[in-house]
Amino acid sequence: MDVEDVVRDALKVMENAGVPEALRPAALPAIIELMARQAPGAASTGLGPYQPSAPGSQPVSGAADLLTRLGARLGVDGDLVEGVYTSDGTGVTISVHPGRLPKTRSTGTKNLALLVTAMRQATLDEEFTFVEEIRRFAQEYDRYDQANFASALGEMRGAFLVKGSGRQRALKLTRPGWRQAAELVKQLGGPEH
Repeated sequence: MDVEDVVRDALKVMENAGVPEALRPAALPAIIELMARQAPGAASTGLGPYQPSAPGSQPVSGAADLLTRLGARLGVDGDLVEGVYTSDGTGVTISVHPGRLPKTRSTGTKNLALLVTAMRQATLDEEFTFVEEIRRFAQEYDRYDQANFASALGEMRGAFLVKGSGRQRALKLTRPGWRQAAELVKQLGGPEH
């Protein structure tokens, strides 16, 4: 079975399963992986969570796996991801130097919102990220402005879907939001100008 057949069959599976159009780009790699596991002659493995890997790479575990997964979801080179995030093998955190973030609290908060939601939604399979997680990083990076925190996040309507209100508000990256997060990681993870 060649690659075109696999992709064609995966698309049929999504169609038959009724996967919504908006979810198909995210579902396609997982379906292809499952189909590959079920192919004749494939090694029998227990089904675990889907973890994308770079083409031609060997499976990795721990810290490298989480960063690889984040990079794959963002579509960003691993070196750039490691310029922004670190992992201890059990989780990922933001580790970019504070001086690389914008000095203004509002813009810094917006950048951290993209970085935090991308990190958590790619590595923890979180559907929505509570704004309290963003607030925590904004405080840590001295970009928190209590009076304007909510309005700064509200200005990012195109980047996030929002559910809840107040401290129970949670954000989910949209497709444009993922693109913005990827561009930000490329910018912050690259060489300083």
